[in-house]
Amino acid sequence: MLPSAALLLAFAWADPPSDWSEFEDFEFVEDEEDPDSSPSAGEGTATREDEAAQERPKGRAPKKPASEIMSGSLRLTGAYLAPPDLPEPLPSSSDGILTTVGRLIIDHSWSRAKLEVNVFGDMSRVPEFASAGGSFTSAGQTDSAYRNQYLTPRIWTPGQARGSVGFDRLKVAVEAGPATIELGRFPINESVAFFFTPNDYFAPFSATAVNRIYKPGIDGLRTAFTLGPLSSIDVTAALGFEDGYHPDWGHSAVLLRASTVKWGFAWSVHGGKVAQRWVAGGSFQGDLGRVGIRGEGHVGIPDLEGDGRKGQADEARRIHGRLSAGPNLMFDWHNASLGAEYAFFSDGAASPDDYIARSQRFFPDDLPYLAQHYVGVNAGMEIIPILQASTAAIVNASDGSGLVTASMVYSVADEADLIGGLFVPWGTRASVRDDPLMPLDLGSEFGNGGLTLYFESRVFF
Repeated sequence: MLPSAALLLAFAWADPPSDWSEFEDFEFVEDEEDPDSSPSAGEGTATREDEAAQERPKGRAPKKPASEIMSGSLRLTGAYLAPPDLPEPLPSSSDGILTTVGRLIIDHSWSRAKLEVNVFGDMSRVPEFASAGGSFTSAGQTDSAYRNQYLTPRIWTPGQARGSVGFDRLKVAVEAGPATIELGRFPINESVAFFFTPNDYFAPFSATAVNRIYKPGIDGLRTAFTLGPLSSIDVTAALGFEDGYHPDWGHSAVLLRASTVKWGFAWSVHGGKVAQRWVAGGSFQGDLGRVGIRGEGHVGIPDLEGDGRKGQADEARRIHGRLSAGPNLMFDWHNASLGAEYAFFSDGAASPDDYIARSQRFFPDDLPYLAQHYVGVNAGMEIIPILQASTAAIVNASDGSGLVTASMVYSVADEADLIGGLFVPWGTRASVRDDPLMPLDLGSEFGNGGLTLYFESRVFF
């Protein structure tokens, strides 16, 4: 099967705890006071809290119950995929996705340190053409250049069925004056955009991702310095792995970022090395009255080996610019919202004839945007407080193809949701042509997708 076929179809089809410590059978109970019999301050009668404080070692805070220390979630997702009639080797028969993900989350805080652990177990059945990432990608299916596979081992991969366990997050954070140091596996997001996120270099979400609650973590070190109440500088170093197991400088990242708030807008600039390229860019977000505005972008210089020299392998990739920006509007009526976004990728293909070649030039942790121009719009509202509806559309402005999604979220309890939705694509479909070197004409980016119906349940504890 052509690699581009998996990329094209996967784009549409693929994915509060606080403290850990020893537990004691200890409980603070306040006696109801009788105002007529309360002792005066001069009598020196100790309260139960005073007695408890005397029993604890000095400097030790009271223990918290387990419900405030650990939490978790369980997610079950099922989807029906109905592709159109496509020529080989593209898939044209109906198929399905079934994914179950369980998580256990632990947070332990000291006075100046914090430990965060997010352990997951993932069992799924996913068709091969939908396994490259996308709307239904789960923690176990996340393949990032910055995630060592020893921390997310796969239990089995018998064909389309697979299972894995591991750490989605495993972080230690220490505060030292104005500096905060984070070490381990944790999520990093430099993006402010909603749909197209060119500045999200580390395990980014698909633009059509159904579940964005837990962003995948990457293996790295981040040091942030506070320069004042509204400004900061941080340095992020992420270890890269060429094959998922062995460190490789070409796939690693070192990024410097500075941010501040001015004129009611949050501004940031960044620059440095990410996997196989050097980047420099920035972002902004803020409000103009009731209208929110956000935007981001960067310039990238290919460097596959990371040695600062242009080699033969870099010739196929060009210096490129990527940007995304747009407004959003919030309403008091049913908490309704509207948004729009435009994205430009200078290294995208100018026509569908170049899509296959473009699919061979992606960088690690790139999302599969094949063309140069994209537009996205979204809307949402609360029908009633426990029932929310949303819809969105993504259009490839270069070939006219697109994808519409609609979903509803029903809150069945304080910690449980039911979600149902669909994806409906349109565009020119693939066809066979009389060309021995390029026998398959893809037609468009989204036109080869099919109707997708999905249902998801989420429970938090």
